[in-house]
Amino acid sequence: MNSFFSRYQTHFRETLKLTWPVVIGQLGHIGISLADNTMIGNLGYKYLAAASIANGFFFLILVPGMGLSMATTPLVAEAVTDKEACKNLFNQSFWVNFFASLVLAALCWSGVYLVPFLDQPAEIVPMVGSYLKILAVSIIPSMVFLTYKQFIEGLSQMRPAMFIMVSVVLANVGLNYLLIYGKFGFPELGLDGAGWATLISRIYGMLALGAFVIFSPRFKEYKPWPYISNIGYSLAKKILSIGIPSSLQYFFEVGAFTASALLAGLIGSKALAAHQLAIHLSSITYSIALGISSAAAIRVANAKGEQNLIGMRMAGFSSVFLGILFMCCCAIIFVLGRNLIPELYLSDPEVLQITAILLLIAALFQISDGVQAITIGALRGLTDVKIPAVMTFIAYWVLGLPIGWILGILLDWGVEGIWVGISLGLTFSAIFLVLRFRYMTRKANILA
Repeated sequence: MNSFFSRYQTHFRETLKLTWPVVIGQLGHIGISLADNTMIGNLGYKYLAAASIANGFFFLILVPGMGLSMATTPLVAEAVTDKEACKNLFNQSFWVNFFASLVLAALCWSGVYLVPFLDQPAEIVPMVGSYLKILAVSIIPSMVFLTYKQFIEGLSQMRPAMFIMVSVVLANVGLNYLLIYGKFGFPELGLDGAGWATLISRIYGMLALGAFVIFSPRFKEYKPWPYISNIGYSLAKKILSIGIPSSLQYFFEVGAFTASALLAGLIGSKALAAHQLAIHLSSITYSIALGISSAAAIRVANAKGEQNLIGMRMAGFSSVFLGILFMCCCAIIFVLGRNLIPELYLSDPEVLQITAILLLIAALFQISDGVQAITIGALRGLTDVKIPAVMTFIAYWVLGLPIGWILGILLDWGVEGIWVGISLGLTFSAIFLVLRFRYMTRKANILA
């Protein structure tokens, strides 16, 4: 055991160094969502219901864009010693992500015209439409922010985006207070105020990170500003060949959890409330796995760029091992706190009882969830994304959701049955992806 740790301790240390800033940034996204829900909830349940529908549609559109932007990181990490290649990668990534943001923003805006057909309460439909239009515009600065973030993370610079993300969260909370409630002479905009706060804070984040990268001496040699004259088809095609499957992976995952919420809604409002609370708590622990996943992608890509097959395997498997340790700790917290943690959010006895059971199931799939998330990152570092995307689809949509529907709805297990289905899907995904990484890193031609 000592020889194992001595062999891997460098990998553990380097992975942790890259991981914690990303985790804080991910928690920042959760913090924005938590602040928005809390402050909008003070307006009344109708406003919260409208925000829930709008945010669900918004994230379903934004998440593929986030997956697309992630193609930049492993490509830059692999080419890190070639300054000219990194410069070209940034430029192509910027334009790919920018044009994608226009398409995604248009799709999100079009959702406004679908809302009346979703059979939602008539009084919230106008609020959903108005709020969603503002969120749609915010996709554009979000994608530009992600372009700079993923580029510098490919250079193993994780802290700048973390610090700026923390300031974005604080700005969003402050703007929410001013614009939702109309404080200090600002107009009282209600739900739209939350939308404007989100848009303004995301524009600020884009400008802050962009200015930092452009004017920082450490990035000056990469010329990190877009050149229209340098747009090229071949490099853009390479970025899209990684980005599109990555975006589909995240779309399949988010879409599956959106569908599971719809299944829970068929059971009843209390089952849905318990489901949403348990998903929220699970997303906090998942952010840790995403941080390790980002670190795994960078370190595996670095080793690939160095033509170091053994380094690739050790970087990937050490990340998986760290993830298992962290997620075991999270599972223990869920088991011990299953009755106490939900009471921080609500007081309904029946919902609390259901949530406690769901947290037990969540504890069981913590390791599977963490392993599959981290291994996806390691495979992205190898630029192996197409087959993992297919298997993600199978895990969620062929196995997880149908099993959850059979157990939860047909066999009347309730929302617990839906979560058993999700757990089985995650377990399948974790096993397959680990085997896939093991297989890929045994192939010498992966370095070709």
